[in-house]
Amino acid sequence: MGHVHVLGQAGDHAFAAEFDLANSERAVCSLLAGSGTDQASAIALDADGDTYVGLTTSSTDLAVPGAHQPTNAGGKDAFVAKIAAGVGDTITNCPAPSTTTTSLPLPSCRAQCGDGLSGAQCRLNDLLAGPLCGDEAVDAKLQAFITRKLSGVQALLAKAAATTGRKRHRALKGMDHRLAAIQNRTRRDVRKREVSFRCGYIIIAQEIMPLRQTIMAIR
Repeated sequence: MGHVHVLGQAGDHAFAAEFDLANSERAVCSLLAGSGTDQASAIALDADGDTYVGLTTSSTDLAVPGAHQPTNAGGKDAFVAKIAAGVGDTITNCPAPSTTTTSLPLPSCRAQCGDGLSGAQCRLNDLLAGPLCGDEAVDAKLQAFITRKLSGVQALLAKAAATTGRKRHRALKGMDHRLAAIQNRTRRDVRKREVSFRCGYIIIAQEIMPLRQTIMAIR
């Protein structure tokens, strides 16, 4: 059936993912992340199945083995990275995408929820109910931070459901700020090696980003 290659954005960082359509429970994912902003822009494949991604970055600490220019030259640099076929962190229990589009956000491994306030509540319930990184334990301090922020999101979601206009807008904005804080804290812990790239990728791109996108679409 072949493979689908996806380039997406998880907050301030880019990721590339390879899905095997013959095995819908497996994805190979590479997170392209430094301390600055890393913006995905293009993806291409060669005959050997290797992936080439075009990005811009303001990071000064990207892992760049064998790079022609190993450090940022100042400001925001453009670069091309090669990812060998099959290289990356393997993530299981993810549904395969239904199209071969190469510029899609990675679908969540959680239940497929709808839009609006009910969709946001569905995604939040899933986050609160299950482990964030599957069989991988999350650092206790990060887990406590996430639980605290999600409790705040839960309270604000109830407020948003009971109000309209500016009050609803403020509640939605507060929810987004708390979710962004989870992503930022997770990125920090990944850089400090307190959380694995795999777990950080799942939290940022698969768990929190779909909820943020649902919230941002609510009017």
